[in-house]
Amino acid sequence: SSTVLSDAHSLAKTLRTWFEANGGWLNPDVVIVYDGSCGFHARASKSLGAPVIAKCPAQLTLSYLNLDRSQTRVPHVDTPLQSFLGQIPNHVLTYLLLIELRQRFFDKQASLWEPYIACLPGPESMTTPIWFTDEDMAFLQGTNLAQAAVTTRERWNAEWEHAIDTMEKSGYDKARVYSFEMFCWAATIISSRAFSSDRILPDFEKSPILFPVIDILNHSTKARVDWNFSSYDNFTLASREEFSTGEELFNNYAPKQNDELLLGYGFAIPENPSEQFAVKIALPLHQEQHYLQMDAFNAKYVPFGMSAASLQEDREQNQGFIRTPGNPFGRYDCSLPFLRGIPPYVVHLNFLATLNSLGIELDAIDPARPPARVFIKTILGLYQAVRSKSERLPLRKIDLSTLANDKQRFAAIYRDGQAKVIYEILKELEAPIMKRRVCDQIPGFHPVITTTTEALLAFERDFPAQYALFETGL
Repeated sequence: SSTVLSDAHSLAKTLRTWFEANGGWLNPDVVIVYDGSCGFHARASKSLGAPVIAKCPAQLTLSYLNLDRSQTRVPHVDTPLQSFLGQIPNHVLTYLLLIELRQRFFDKQASLWEPYIACLPGPESMTTPIWFTDEDMAFLQGTNLAQAAVTTRERWNAEWEHAIDTMEKSGYDKARVYSFEMFCWAATIISSRAFSSDRILPDFEKSPILFPVIDILNHSTKARVDWNFSSYDNFTLASREEFSTGEELFNNYAPKQNDELLLGYGFAIPENPSEQFAVKIALPLHQEQHYLQMDAFNAKYVPFGMSAASLQEDREQNQGFIRTPGNPFGRYDCSLPFLRGIPPYVVHLNFLATLNSLGIELDAIDPARPPARVFIKTILGLYQAVRSKSERLPLRKIDLSTLANDKQRFAAIYRDGQAKVIYEILKELEAPIMKRRVCDQIPGFHPVITTTTEALLAFERDFPAQYALFETGL
């Protein structure tokens, strides 16, 4: 409504005045504006050529360090929370401080960051999966993010309960002011807007830190920006692009896939070039010990010319990423092009399972050029696993404009992007299989994939006497 826009304009003007009065600098040709779809953001008020956009001084940053009276780098906030330094994790104290400053704003109690707090989105504006209803969550069915959202909420709940318990045991009678809903709000603000404190305050423990005004810029994977941190002084954001009048200015959080964007920031990018599919890799303990005893993870046993370093990295992280051609994170080294989108550790485990099922010792073959039956069985195992995932996450067409809210639209964008990654990898794996698959004809003498019927036809053709005995035996 016009009233909302008028109020937002006033808040934006106050934010700028406050920022510049306290040592911040915002390019005179950049304006802070508001609309319902983008929230508060920055636009060019006239044509700009590769400008410095903003500088935020350390004195305006917001984090747990504002509770630490022993430091002099950032302003102190007088609050009972100061007594819980060392008892409650630093990042949790940052959440609690943010909640308290928001409450002070609504109680009309002054604080240094009042104009900044006034422009932060409220719980009703949050669009990360933590804030999804059951109807919204239905759009994540079949994806990794459905469980990740549950896990994140459980972690936040445990952190919140520990903080409340610690405060109540100390006799602090206002601990329940920090409700779990507001704890989730503060955690979402931090996940979507904070930077790492060590870039500007290197002598302190690394923790999330807010830089007012700079954090107003929205994200674009195409934005060309420079981040310049001057220790203990300021954070400067500069652009390497030119802007026309009215054009929005963006920050760039670096390439990120949509699950990270949606879970941490609350949005997803259609046709995201960085989209990839996360694969959790967790072997049963007895199986891992068996492979370790075999020295199966030795670089000399890595198949198909894959990178042993990539395999080790996936193994240490218990996670890998399926990637389609053109992904900016890069694909994997492999002599077989159709395996370059699959994490080396996943391929290696399928290779080991194949050898185990066929009773073949690791030293009995050349992993770079394994026998045809090993090759085919390994590829089939991978194909079946990817096909199973594709069946649970099928391609579909959906009109985003028909969905009820932004949460559902972002979830649908993410979900369909994941389905496309799986489908493309499935097609890559399908090509070599179909090349060796002989349908509706008698197969030749090269290694092929065939049906039982086709195999029996070949048996009868090439060994009629033996086939007759076989048939009699049946």
